[in-house]
Amino acid sequence: MEPADILGPAAASHIPIIADVLDGIGEHKYEFMSPGEFAIVAKDDWLEGQRIYWLEILYRAHFAAATSLIRTARWVDAMLALSDNPNLTAFSSAYRGCLEAAADSYHTFRFVPGMLADFHTVIRAALAKTIEQPTLFKDLEDALIHFTHAGYVAKGEQVDPAVRAKQTTDYLKSLTTESVDV
Repeated sequence: MEPADILGPAAASHIPIIADVLDGIGEHKYEFMSPGEFAIVAKDDWLEGQRIYWLEILYRAHFAAATSLIRTARWVDAMLALSDNPNLTAFSSAYRGCLEAAADSYHTFRFVPGMLADFHTVIRAALAKTIEQPTLFKDLEDALIHFTHAGYVAKGEQVDPAVRAKQTTDYLKSLTTESVDV
């Protein structure tokens, strides 16, 4: 069977694009400063603090986007492999995994690219250390932290809401709603 027979022509047409993007990702080393160390740097040199803050936001966005594409590619590969060796239960599981991964990615990326675009002048100025005043964007930061770090926590446990995973149904609902809640 051809990918278009399984995924439909529109979705199948994205497979080579995803493969090209993943081939070009290469190896990246993301370096994040500890909160304590960052506090010291930002206090001593707020321009350097802004540069680090926005660089780490871009690292988080890149990492999350790459992770999302890799995860999607693996679920699609599983569905295609299972269509050649029919196993309805396994195929259905891969299909569901792909759908849930897409919902999780959409939950974050439905607004992150627009936010980065809207703040590109602030980001450029911060990276060049020419920014005129300290600027933080907690909603963007929380959305990216949620994507990379959210997990299930014990009932009643006190944690930052950004790291508390939502119910799968909440991510799936984001595919059909326009609300933007992190």
